[in-house]
Amino acid sequence: MKNGGSLEWLPDTLLRLPSRLALTLLLFNLAGWTSPAGAGEAGMNRLRTALTAVRFVAYTPRAFRPSPTGPPAPVPATAIASDLDLLRADFEGLITYTTSGGMEALPALAAARGFRAVVLGIWDPKNREELDRALGLARRFPDLVTGLAIGNEGLFAGRYTLNTLLAALELARQSIPDLPLSTSEPFAVLLSPPPGLLDRIDFLMPNIHPLTEPWFAAAPETAAWEMVENVIGQLRNHGKPILVKETGLPSAPASAGLSPERQARFWRALRKRLPPGPERAVAAFEAFDAPWKPEEIARTFTYVPPGEAHWGFFTASGEPKPVLDAWRQGR
Repeated sequence: MKNGGSLEWLPDTLLRLPSRLALTLLLFNLAGWTSPAGAGEAGMNRLRTALTAVRFVAYTPRAFRPSPTGPPAPVPATAIASDLDLLRADFEGLITYTTSGGMEALPALAAARGFRAVVLGIWDPKNREELDRALGLARRFPDLVTGLAIGNEGLFAGRYTLNTLLAALELARQSIPDLPLSTSEPFAVLLSPPPGLLDRIDFLMPNIHPLTEPWFAAAPETAAWEMVENVIGQLRNHGKPILVKETGLPSAPASAGLSPERQARFWRALRKRLPPGPERAVAAFEAFDAPWKPEEIARTFTYVPPGEAHWGFFTASGEPKPVLDAWRQGR
């Protein structure tokens, strides 16, 4: 959830990656690994159509609860179905973070409710079972699963290595060559990507959070959405389609200058300035408030930005916030 505009914001382990990668990439080549050509024309056309015409939302079930001692309890399919019933009126696309813990039921539930596109998330690229499950769902729902997001901020947080991520991307490419692949990281990682990463992804999924920038508290409101626009402009230099997975502002706390009204103003302006198209789109972040999130983030990072429990377009109980009206006005 944290990012910055320069490499100095990245952890030391990530900053040292380029000097450590030479041997890794050499071993890849010696083992016969080659840089893939990328998803085929049909898969990329489906992706670009979705970026243009589908309203995406980043989705974690309201019933999800992490566990500090092991895997979280599976989310019941009935709980996911209830969430999707709430979301469907305003969104046709879903971006998920995992295909474990009950989320294996999501594609069937989404298809039954008329969702048009899903980017399936794999939380842990080291977990072959989760990756195989996602690939199996992509084969089962080829008209719905538009792409895979293998990993979320794991390079930045040090949860897995670049070698692990590249291996998972290569396995997915070999399994379903036409399926567009990506990974999600803070925008600073993607502005200066580790060697080999761009060769194995077909589109970019940056997380762009003005809230975590050092200038945020003293800057005018306009600076937040202008930053998102500027970062997307810089990322376009890579020549790959962009689906922003996370951005926005939380609706609280007021002590940090955050409110439901300010959240709505951000999205109203951003939707006006960045209409979707075949080369870029911005997903709503996120579907529901997550009261558990600050404690979970604190397990990995020493700093937890204000508002981490309040990013949702809906409250944790499913009540819509003013931001939803702002989103609708951008149709």
